[in-house]
Amino acid sequence: MKRIFTSLVVCFLTVFLTVSNAFAITYDTKKIDDAYEKIVEYYQNHKTLESPDEIIAVEVLGLEVESGYQIPDLESQDFETLSVGDLTKSIIAFTLIGKDPKNIQGKNLVELLESYVNEDGTIKNSSGHGDVIWTLFALETISSDKVTSVADQLVKTSVDGGYGYTYGGVSYASPDTTGWAIEALTVAGNERYAKSIQDAKDYLATKTDGNAGYRFDEYSSANGDTQSCVLEGLFVNDKNAVINGEYDNGNVNPIDVLLSYQLEDGSFKSEVYDGWTPTGEYAFNAYTTMEAARCLGAYKLGSFVYKAKAAYDSFEMKEPVHEEEQKPQTPNQEDKTKPVVKTENEKPVVKNETQEKKNETTSHQAKVVKTGDSNDATQFILMLMLSGGLFLGLKKRNEENY
Repeated sequence: MKRIFTSLVVCFLTVFLTVSNAFAITYDTKKIDDAYEKIVEYYQNHKTLESPDEIIAVEVLGLEVESGYQIPDLESQDFETLSVGDLTKSIIAFTLIGKDPKNIQGKNLVELLESYVNEDGTIKNSSGHGDVIWTLFALETISSDKVTSVADQLVKTSVDGGYGYTYGGVSYASPDTTGWAIEALTVAGNERYAKSIQDAKDYLATKTDGNAGYRFDEYSSANGDTQSCVLEGLFVNDKNAVINGEYDNGNVNPIDVLLSYQLEDGSFKSEVYDGWTPTGEYAFNAYTTMEAARCLGAYKLGSFVYKAKAAYDSFEMKEPVHEEEQKPQTPNQEDKTKPVVKTENEKPVVKNETQEKKNETTSHQAKVVKTGDSNDATQFILMLMLSGGLFLGLKKRNEENY
């Protein structure tokens, strides 16, 4: 009888531990899926974009700027006098809307950008890590052979593992820029820069307010901009870790902190300042909304760089067609003149085409396994069947003995 009891206890513990492993810490992803749908709807209703930043944000949400959006005249800019940040964002924006940055009004912006990269990976006219990181984003977009040298140089100049800006000759780290750095280094080579990425995460861990909000220092408070930038990097690097609570602080998930700034129409708010003094009041902020859009897009579709890189690759593969070689298409013939872009998940998206569906979200609460491995559920079922069979076998043997 003792042996039977012991066997039953072992069976129970096996099943219990398997269930605990498979259904450990989870996050109600329906909340962030709903937030994503709301900000997509916001940008579907607001068709005027005022900067390359907004173009990038709309595109990473899965929308297509060519489908009725009004955008600034980026092509008439004096590219040689643009700041590094404005040039890199313009290159990425051009690529995402289907314009080859190697030929914008007869100018090769790719050659111009690469001319700013010194042999040691430093960037001419850079004002800090922000310029370097956005240069890295643009170089990744065009698959430049200068990516590694710039990324190697970037990690050499981190400040306590973080990245930020220079003021008065002194370098400071900030959570916002560190989030960008995590994304850029992940795209550049997650394995090559694994230690630097972990150092950046360790830095971020020192910048929480005790309730999963990220802030510059103990005298400042969390805000939608900073939260978006940090989460964008973490989503690109390891989304499941965020969802499964590995960045929770004070029993709060940082995603919930971000969503607390979302307004009913899908846009995001930020605190209103009177000069340098916070008023305690919050109102819609276009910049915060743009940052949040890029963050939620990263959650849903991956880094904006992946989509931009796929678009740029389509320019490289497309051979010029002379007029005399073009053939008229029949009404049923597929239009192959539009560059086909593949997202991170390798699902083809035809540029200039109205999005057929919104990205699917479940109507019920989604549960994500902490290990991020779907095999856990299969293991659970097998262990349950094995335990049940063992229990019945022992029960039958016990009946035969008595």
